[in-house]
Amino acid sequence: MISRRAVLVSAASAVTTAAWPCYIEPRWLDLTKRRVLLNGFSRPTRILHLSDLHASFVVPLSMIDAAIELGIRERPDLI
Repeated sequence: MISRRAVLVSAASAVTTAAWPCYIEPRWLDLTKRRVLLNGFSRPTRILHLSDLHASFVVPLSMIDAAIELGIRERPDLI
């Protein structure tokens, strides 16, 4: 017989698994700065790289716009 605790743990796990791609990850905006030395550049160069911008019913265009604005505020030399 399956215990009530096992059912609750399974249900909580299922809810968490379903919530992650729909509610948590799409709203996760991360700005990461890395210093990389590039040959041929005489001064430090800021490069903006945006990835995994998926417009959908879960990720509205306003969130993508916020990500782009955040990147532009860093004043990149190269996009």
